[in-house]
Amino acid sequence: MPGAQKTTVRLILDRRSKRLLGANLYGGNGTVLRADTLGVAIQQRLTIDEASRLDLIYAPPFAPLWDPILVAANQAKKRIQLAD
Repeated sequence: MPGAQKTTVRLILDRRSKRLLGANLYGGNGTVLRADTLGVAIQQRLTIDEASRLDLIYAPPFAPLWDPILVAANQAKKRIQLAD
């Protein structure tokens, strides 16, 4: 999308319970809204499996098909599965 900016998401998990414990985000516009989403996920004690199934908005001018939160969550799931 023209004018799109890169967003980087790092998730911190408890490997045993697979719960989301924290996150670091940086990037352009919209990053703060993703931080809010992850803040709620942490507060609600979501597991990485639950976070990877969040139904986040898709609107081409505002949000990509695969939100960076979902991409990060799916990558984290793969890493945990490989480590087990």
